[in-house]
Amino acid sequence: MQYKVYDIHAHVVPGVDDGASDFNMAVDILRAAYNQGARSVMCTSHSGYDTRRYLENLEKLKQRIEKENIQISLYSGCEVYCNSDIIAEVVVGLRNKEILTINETMYVLVEFNPRTPVSEIIYCIKFLQDSGYKTIIAHTERYVNLSVGCMWIKLLHQMGCLFQVNAYSFCDTRDEYMKSFARWMLKEKYITFVGSDVHHTDYRRYAIENGINYVCQNCDAEYAQEVCYRNAKNILNVK
Repeated sequence: MQYKVYDIHAHVVPGVDDGASDFNMAVDILRAAYNQGARSVMCTSHSGYDTRRYLENLEKLKQRIEKENIQISLYSGCEVYCNSDIIAEVVVGLRNKEILTINETMYVLVEFNPRTPVSEIIYCIKFLQDSGYKTIIAHTERYVNLSVGCMWIKLLHQMGCLFQVNAYSFCDTRDEYMKSFARWMLKEKYITFVGSDVHHTDYRRYAIENGINYVCQNCDAEYAQEVCYRNAKNILNVK
C-alpha cells in the first residue's frame, strides 16, 4: 500500500444497522482495514439508529480495538438517507443531533435511492447547503442518473458538493457501468474521498486494497494523497 487511507464510509459499529453484527465482527473488520492501509475510519451507520446506543457502542469499540492493539482512529458519523419528502425532517434531526454529522463537523454524508432523479438530488443538496451543512454524496458511482453525460457531476461540483466513491468500484465490482463511472470521476479529479462501505465479514467485506492501488497508479501523487487521506483529514477538524 503506497499511501495510508482515511476511510470515510464504513458500517462497523455493532448493533445499530445492517453492518457489523457484534463486537467480534467489528474487530475483525477493523483488523482487515488496518492490514489494507486504513488508519482512520468514519463510522457512518445508516440514519435511523438510536443515537445514544450508537455512541455507547462506538466508545466500546474504541476500547476493544485499543486492547487488540489495532492502531486505527474511529470517528462518529452517519450515512443519511435523503429524499425530497423527508429532507426537512433530516435537517431538524441534524440540528437536534439526533442525526450525526462527520465527527461533529458541518459535513454530512448523504445517500439516495440509486435511481433518484437528478432534480431531487439537487433539491436535497441545496436544502442541506442552505441550512448550513456541507454535503458529501456517498458512493456517488451508484447513481445512474448522475452519470448521464456526466454534466450533473460538474454542476454539483460547482455547487460545492463533495463526492465519495467506494474503493472496490475501481476494480472489484462486477458492474462495468459503475466501474467506468468511478474511473471517469478519478480521471477528471471529481472524487474527494474514498471509502470501503464495509458491512460484514461474510458479504460486503473490507476491500479497499485493489482500489487504492488503482488510484495510486492512475493519477498524480498529489491528487492520490488527497483522495486517500488528506481531504478526509482536513474535514475531521483534528490535529
